Amino acid sequence: MLLVSFAKVVLIASVLEAHGDSNGKGFKFLGSEFWPSNFMEHCSNQRNDNSHSADLSCYSYHINLERVNVEIMSRKPLLLVYRHFAGESERNQFIDDINQNSLEYQNVVDDSKGRILSSSRQANGTWFTHEQTEGSAKLYRKAVRLIPSINFESSEFWQALSYNSGGHYAPHYDFLEYEREEDHDFWMKHYGNRFATFLLILKTAEVGGGTTFPLISTTVKPYPGDAILWMNMTPEGRGDTTSLHGACPIIEGNKIAATLWIRERGQEMRTKQVNPIKHDIEPFIRPFHL
Repeated sequence: MLLVSFAKVVLIASVLEAHGDSNGKGFKFLGSEFWPSNFMEHCSNQRNDNSHSADLSCYSYHINLERVNVEIMSRKPLLLVYRHFAGESERNQFIDDINQNSLEYQNVVDDSKGRILSSSRQANGTWFTHEQTEGSAKLYRKAVRLIPSINFESSEFWQALSYNSGGHYAPHYDFLEYEREEDHDFWMKHYGNRFATFLLILKTAEVGGGTTFPLISTTVKPYPGDAILWMNMTPEGRGDTTSLHGACPIIEGNKIAATLWIRERGQEMRTKQVNPIKHDIEPFIRPFHL
């Protein structure tokens, strides 16, 4: 089984054969062989112009005096974007926390052997507990407060990632599969599988760096401060193969993001689903009407 892990050497990723025009055409990067040409097409419009499809659904709700704006990008898998979720000062504070930590080179390894298998991921990262620093704590509490349909207490620790030019993460799944139950790690044993992913964008690159879902022909090109939430599993608890996603290559600039992988345990919203395949959108657009 392939799992993401830290390498033992601290390394800052740099430009790796970064060539191509201003839209990324002809761009070469380490690990490009893990991007099929039809998947790369979804990243081809690399300018972050935030253009959206005409049928996009937008909603808003209020919690106390805070307005939450959410866009539905897909209903299967359920894919939502919370626009301007984190303000500039909140982002900068968390970025400062990240910069004070040692960023370690990320890659994909064989969990049983600890051996690097591929260059399908090129990024630098570090971890924070939910409320380890003032910056991480503010944004964790904000997620808990503004998205009450998700139980963030059963999420893994923050994983902060920095992608420089040539950085990417080839299309993959976040839900985990084990050959044997005895191979389950702590999180799987006590909290279940990765039910959903909460991806907070702290900084966007000048060119490239969108999050693509190639099987549903959707690429999210966020603003700084946007939060992306998607379901990795169906309501009945199976891995949702339509959730295949990847971090598009950075053509120019630097992208910083922080992820919370939300585990199954405690997600009452999931157990109330009527449709075993599609998640109900109502808990996310009208959280207090349930």
